[in-house]
Amino acid sequence: MDTNNNEYQQALMELYAAVLKVLRLSGASVFTEKEKHDEMLANVLALINSCGYSSSTNSSFSASDYLQKETKPEPYKQQPSPAGTPANQPVLLVKNMIGKRYATMAEDDGDGYRFCRTKDRVEEGDNNRFFVLTIYDDGTGTFEMTDDIVGEKRQMLLDSQSTLLASGVVKSTGTISGTCSIVTRTVGEVVKNGKSWHIVKPLEIEFK
Repeated sequence: MDTNNNEYQQALMELYAAVLKVLRLSGASVFTEKEKHDEMLANVLALINSCGYSSSTNSSFSASDYLQKETKPEPYKQQPSPAGTPANQPVLLVKNMIGKRYATMAEDDGDGYRFCRTKDRVEEGDNNRFFVLTIYDDGTGTFEMTDDIVGEKRQMLLDSQSTLLASGVVKSTGTISGTCSIVTRTVGEVVKNGKSWHIVKPLEIEFK
């Protein structure tokens, strides 16, 4: 057989192209077992070699190399994230501050501490409100000491610190005195429970 015949070479190349398409499809979905895929590839290579195929002088690749290249699976590519959302980035929930509440002390109900009697403002002459709560629309809040604890109010705190600064309410470092400043290290956290606010994380302060 004259394997250099142009018609023969053209027919062989058409067969070759059809085989490549089959192998691409088989690698993607039809043949899921590697052994079957490799067996088919070997049979195709043997068929092409038995026909006396030889690459033309203008070709820079062999049938074997090209088949291996065409049937090699592509590496996994991560799908792009929706516009404006970084990949693997958690979605942050936004909550809005809706007001302030003021409390004298937190009460121990046997299941932790809670602020039960709070007011939305401090009346004139009402100097026993030691805590201010910042309330959010999702039923949570934070709390800290008010910023007017000086003079007589400072002395009231000093006299009642075992009650006002209970460990389940406030964790403090340093020693309280008439001239020290109160520095907030970490605000406390509360959640709404009926008409009261349950403390889920104590306030951390420092007297310095």
